[in-house]
Amino acid sequence: MNTELKLYVWDDFCSSYGGAGLAFAIAASEDEAKKLIEAETGSAIDIPAWGKVRIHKLTKKTAKYVYGAG
Repeated sequence: MNTELKLYVWDDFCSSYGGAGLAFAIAASEDEAKKLIEAETGSAIDIPAWGKVRIHKLTKKTAKYVYGAG
């Protein structure tokens, strides 16, 4: 089985906790990406705190940045 990996980016991650954050993972699905991030943070994160996800195929070049909250 050849699973296609994608880059999942949340650039408004946990914004209700004091400004825009950033979370990303390379995974086969959004659910797997969230589980990887939760494992990294050491806790489950409320779904509304995730914000909108951007999904990038790893077959094309992409760039993204987030400025700190003012």
